[in-house]
Amino acid sequence: MRFCSRCGFPLAIVTQLVRGGGALEGFDPEAKGELSPRQKGIRWGLILMIVSLLLVPLAALMTAMKSDFFALFVPVLTLFALGLGRLVHAYLLAQPTPTEIGKSSAVKRNKQLPGAYAPPLPVGQSIPATTWKQPVNTSEMAEPVSVTENTTKLLTDETEGS
Repeated sequence: MRFCSRCGFPLAIVTQLVRGGGALEGFDPEAKGELSPRQKGIRWGLILMIVSLLLVPLAALMTAMKSDFFALFVPVLTLFALGLGRLVHAYLLAQPTPTEIGKSSAVKRNKQLPGAYAPPLPVGQSIPATTWKQPVNTSEMAEPVSVTENTTKLLTDETEGS
């Protein structure tokens, strides 16, 4: 079953909760705001590229004053190339989710609460019912008592008493 038959709740979430010992995999409430390695790499690549683009006018101004400062373009272009390389590496090769952070916090949580993780229940077992009887139909009415039965009992009681 994928959904609860009564309320429609997705049961895949329940299996993840059981497997994770009460915590969803990859979700760490303490790690709000944590960035994945991919997001960190893209951010650093963009920062390096923006800084190099801001330094280009400064290098151009200094080169216009004195032509010996033309060598300043080399570190600025190197900084831009490093930023572009970091951006491409992060976008193509870095992990998209912070999995390492989630695993470390799950280990930390288990150390804090040693009894919090319990192994799953054993496989269900059944005992076959061999002496099963058909249930009695209680909706049927009981047979009426004979009209003469009570009177014959009275007669036998009188004869015994005399």
